[in-house]
Amino acid sequence: KAVELTIKSIGKCPKVSSVLLVLKRHEGRYVTSHSLMLAEVACAVAYRMGEGSSTAFLKLTMAALIHDLVIEDDALARIRTLEELDRSVDAGKFDSTQARAFKFHPVKAAEYASTFKEVPADVDTIILEHHERPDGTGFPRGLVQKQIHPLSALFIVAHEMLDFFLDTVPTADRNQMIPAFVADARPRFKDGGKEFERIWEALLEGDR
Repeated sequence: KAVELTIKSIGKCPKVSSVLLVLKRHEGRYVTSHSLMLAEVACAVAYRMGEGSSTAFLKLTMAALIHDLVIEDDALARIRTLEELDRSVDAGKFDSTQARAFKFHPVKAAEYASTFKEVPADVDTIILEHHERPDGTGFPRGLVQKQIHPLSALFIVAHEMLDFFLDTVPTADRNQMIPAFVADARPRFKDGGKEFERIWEALLEGDR
C-alpha cells in the first residue's frame, strides 16, 4: 500500500512523473520489474525494523524506482558485483564503455534524482550508495561501514534479499526464505558493524 500511495503521489507531480513514464515505457523489462519489487522489499524490511514511517517508505520507494533507471541494457542491469562485471567483459558480453556505464550508474542515477526538488532528502544518497559494501569492496566510492547512511544500509540489504529470492527455486519452503537469506548474506557483511547487525536481527526476530 505504501508503494502504491507513493507511485500515485509521484504521478501528481508533473516533473517527477517523468520517472513513471520511463518505467512505463520499459514495462515488462527487468529494470522496471526489479525496481517495483525492490520498493516493496525495502519497505517490508523497514517495517520489520520498526521504521515504517510514511517518510521512510517514500524515500525507499523513490530510491528503488530511480536507482537503475539510467541503465538501458537489461543484461547489464542484472550484473551485481564488479567481479561479475569483469568476468562478463572478459567473456566479451560487454565492452569497456558499457562496463564504465555500469560502474558509474549510481552516480548518474543519484544526479538524476537530485534534479527534482520534489524528491526528499536522502534519496540521492541511498541511490549513490546502493552498491557499496561495509568492507570497502563496493562501488562507486568504496565506502566503509561508518560512511554508509543507515537508510542506504537497509536498501543494500533489501537489494541483496530480492536477488536471493529471485535466485531461489520456487519449490523452496517460504517459511525458511528469510532465515536462509540471512544465513547466506550475513557472513558477506561481517564488517557491517551495528547498523547491519541491527537489520539481520530485525529480520530474524520477525521470523521467529
